[in-house]
Amino acid sequence: MKHLKLYEMIEDEPREPQLGDYVVFGDESFSIYNHSEASIKFMKNNIGKIVETDMDKDHKMHIYYYLIQYEKILKPPAKDFFIQDGHHNTRWIKKNEIGYFSSNKKDCETYLAAKKYNL
Repeated sequence: MKHLKLYEMIEDEPREPQLGDYVVFGDESFSIYNHSEASIKFMKNNIGKIVETDMDKDHKMHIYYYLIQYEKILKPPAKDFFIQDGHHNTRWIKKNEIGYFSSNKKDCETYLAAKKYNL
């Protein structure tokens, strides 16, 4: 019996997060200013989706920002946690605050499970 193996294309350079990618916040790269403990815990343990991108061109260093949207939130972790500008359940973050991202949501779920059990 013959079997076909699927191979994944590995990129030489890491790609940038793009619209539609799923993201999980990192532990060590997270800037904790202006966030409550409940907000930080929520963002580190839930998967969000990039719905908009922006770049700060005023500074010499280009800083990328991503608007992250969350699904099915029963209770917001803090009163002022989400933006109320037409987008629902969203939060702007910097690129360096992203711990893991993928175009596949299951990859992010696997990442969270591994992190939960220290694998």
